Amino acid sequence: MSKKETEEMKEEINEEMKEDCNEKNKETNEETKETTSEEVKDDTKTEQKEVKAVEKKHHEKKKEEIKAVYEDSIESIQSNDTKVLAKLLNEIREDNEKQMNYLKKQLRVSQFFTVFLVVILTIVIFQIISVIPKVNGLLAQTETMMTDAQAVMKNIDTVTKELTEADIAGMLEDVDSLVVSSETSMADAMNQVMAIDIESLNQAIKDLQSVVAPLAKLFGRR
Repeated sequence: MSKKETEEMKEEINEEMKEDCNEKNKETNEETKETTSEEVKDDTKTEQKEVKAVEKKHHEKKKEEIKAVYEDSIESIQSNDTKVLAKLLNEIREDNEKQMNYLKKQLRVSQFFTVFLVVILTIVIFQIISVIPKVNGLLAQTETMMTDAQAVMKNIDTVTKELTEADIAGMLEDVDSLVVSSETSMADAMNQVMAIDIESLNQAIKDLQSVVAPLAKLFGRR
């Protein structure tokens, strides 16, 4: 072989070696890239996992805090509710006691008034029972007084008739003539005066007094 051929062979071998080296370098680069990318991916995954774990822990912590706050608030609300309920129950009990006391007072007052009314009714009934015979007696007295008054009125009517029938003017003239003239006319006048029924007049006056006296007693009692 000539030098040229050997050189050409060397060059070809070098080129092939270069190509092989380049290919190997490429492969190694690719492998390194792949490994680095895989490592980066793994690192990112681990970081993501760590971040997720941290976030999860933080979230759980927040949950626990919220749960604790919620439980505390529920306990406080329950305690407040129990306090409010106890207060309301005490107020209701006090109101019930006040109402019961008021009802007891009303019952006592109503009992007192019923007893008072019963006593008054019994007194009124006894008074009516005791007054009824007196009223009957007064009615009987009034009836007798009315009959007596009617009799008196009749007597007064008869007396007035007799007085109207009597000649009073003539009697006066006779009296004057008696004074002036004589005893005979005096006697005649006296006879005419004596002719008046004095007894019936006195009886009428007595009857009137007997009628007026019970009336005066009756009105005096009232």
